[in-house]
Formats: sequence, structure tokens, C-alpha cells
Amino acid sequence: MCRIYDGLLGLTILAMCCGNALGFEGFLEPSKTVDIASAETGVLSKISVKEGDEVKKGDVLAILDYRLVEASLRVAKARKNASASIQAAQAELKMAKRKLAQFEKLHAAGNARRDEVEVARLEENVARSQVSRAKEQQAIAALEYKRIQTEIETNHIRSPIDGVVTTINRDTGELVSSSQGPFIRIVNTEQLQFISNLPADKPLDIMEGSEVKIALDGQSEALVARVEYFSDIIDPTSGTAKITLVVEQPGTAKSGMAGRILLD
Repeated sequence: MCRIYDGLLGLTILAMCCGNALGFEGFLEPSKTVDIASAETGVLSKISVKEGDEVKKGDVLAILDYRLVEASLRVAKARKNASASIQAAQAELKMAKRKLAQFEKLHAAGNARRDEVEVARLEENVARSQVSRAKEQQAIAALEYKRIQTEIETNHIRSPIDGVVTTINRDTGELVSSSQGPFIRIVNTEQLQFISNLPADKPLDIMEGSEVKIALDGQSEALVARVEYFSDIIDPTSGTAKITLVVEQPGTAKSGMAGRILLD
């Protein structure tokens, strides 16, 4: 194998002794990297992971202090579950209905005035309104309970992807906020990508979706990769176009490994 540097293209090409295969240098990196910040401003009460931990989508990474909100949640829960006011209003309505029925019967027999019946009907309407009001108050308490639950959930910072924790730059007791930027980085190492540049003036039969092989430094077997992106834009300085390959099954290959694309 010989290494040739093309000064015009600014590209190092490795010509393999076996046949006319050419290797174009590049490196492996995670296919997806997510930097995570806190949507809320608060103090970190707990960091549930450490650098190097594998996490699944939805796993809790860190928790903000939500003790004050938790107190409000208990109050809202008590109001949501309180049924005494509804029961009292229903009892008043039952009595008002009975009173109205009695006055209507007396009025029909000529033993009660019409205005007495109307007063009893008004009292029955008021009692009915009180029942509706008590139920509405309980429904509002239930909504408030859900709102506070949602607020507490936003204090639980979760991983948006499967991956590995590579960076944590805050500690418990420290303040975090969206304006302070990300403090946890998650990378997906189950799928890697290989970045390289190919000379634009050479006739290369490469299409997006096709497969090529990658030879990594220190690896005896070549990896199969899929062409995800081959740029139509040529860098005027180097005369090359960017190519991105996806390695679905990296095996023992690791992010950061250097290598080369093997092309005939």
C-alpha cells in the first residue's frame, strides 16, 4: 500500500496494492448526537446518570427541585377528591325538591298560595345551581391537579433517544436553565456514520442508498456502509465533495476511528 498526496486536490489517497482499489480517508462518528438543556429554570436536586451510562429513550437523566410545587400538588389533590361540598349541595337540592312538591300539592288542593309555590320553585333552582357549582369546582380542582403534575414532569429531564451519556457539565445543587445551554450530551453509538471527501473530477459510480466498504485502521475486516448523502456542491479549494456513509452494524468499530472508503 502506498500513500499519495495530491497537492492540487488537497486529498490524501491510499492506493491498495491489490488491484486498482482506492481508499479515501475519513473517520467514524455517532450518527446522532443530542445536547440536552433544561426547559425550566431550577436547581438540580438529582442527576440520575453518569458519563458512560447507556440510556433508553424516556429514561430520567436529571431532576430539578420541585418541593414547592409538590406542596401545591397535595392541596390540589385534596380539593380534587373532596366530595363533602357536592354531597351537601345534593342534600339541599333533595330537601328543596321535596318542599316544592309539597307546596304544589297544597296549591292544587287550594291550601297554598301561588307565590308560596314560586318561592319553593326558586329555592329548588338555587339548590340545583349549588350542586352544579360544587361539581364545577371539583372539575377545576382536577384540572389544576393535572396541571401541577405536568409541571412536575417538566422538572424530570429525560433522554430523547437511545444512546450513551458522554458529557455532564453540571452537578447537583447547581442552577440550570434554557438560557444556560445544554449540560448533558447523549450520543447514539448503535449506528455510526463515516465522513469523507471524494474528488469531484474522478468518475465515481456512487449513488445515495448504494453500499460501499470501509477499511478502518487496526481492523482486519472491512465494514459495509450505506451511502446516505453525496453532496452536489464541490469545495472550490479542494475540488472535493462531501460524502456521508451510515454503518448500521459497527460491531467492534468505535466512534473516532479513522479509515478509508474502498472504491474500485
